[in-house]
Amino acid sequence: MVNEDIKTIWKNFIRDDLNIEIIEKDLKKKFIKIIEVNHTHLWTITPERLILTTHIQLDNEIDQDDFINKISEYLYQKYKIIESTIQISFSKEIRSCKI
Repeated sequence: MVNEDIKTIWKNFIRDDLNIEIIEKDLKKKFIKIIEVNHTHLWTITPERLILTTHIQLDNEIDQDDFINKISEYLYQKYKIIESTIQISFSKEIRSCKI
């Protein structure tokens, strides 16, 4: 019973437009300097508190702080993601956790 209640509550938190694959494709389309977006995780504490983490590969060195700010602002404006942690790399050789 409790398990079903938790599933019902969780389903109420998730919006239809919050698909990780769609968000990754959207970021690549919006920001042409992005080569790859992966290891993206999205969760919600409440319907108003969306959090995202992701790894982004770029083709060349840029002002990372400025670029991260632009992505974070875009994620907030389009998806209402209030907190994002973005890891930038310039090499395909970067390995990350296997979660």
